[in-house]
Amino acid sequence: MLIEPLSVQEQIRTCEVIFVYLPGSIRDLIALTPLLKNLRSTYPNQELVAIGKPNISDILGANQIFDRFLTKPSKSSGDRKSTRLN
Repeated sequence: MLIEPLSVQEQIRTCEVIFVYLPGSIRDLIALTPLLKNLRSTYPNQELVAIGKPNISDILGANQIFDRFLTKPSKSSGDRKSTRLN
C-alpha cells in the first residue's frame, strides 16, 4: 500500500504552533504585513508565534496577527523573553 505524502498546507494545518522569524527592520515588517495577515486568516486555529528583536514587539501587538512574541536574544546575553500579544 502506497501512502501519499501530505501537502505543505495539510502539514501546516496539523501543527499546533507556527513560528515566524521576523527581520529586525520595521520597514521590512511593514512590507511583510499583508503576507502575515494572510497567514493568520489561512490558519486561524494555529497559534502564531513571532520571533524577533524587541523593538518590533509593540508594532506586532497593535496588529493582532500573532498570539505571542519571543525576543531574539542579543549576542551579549542568552536571555529570551516571551510576551503574550493578545
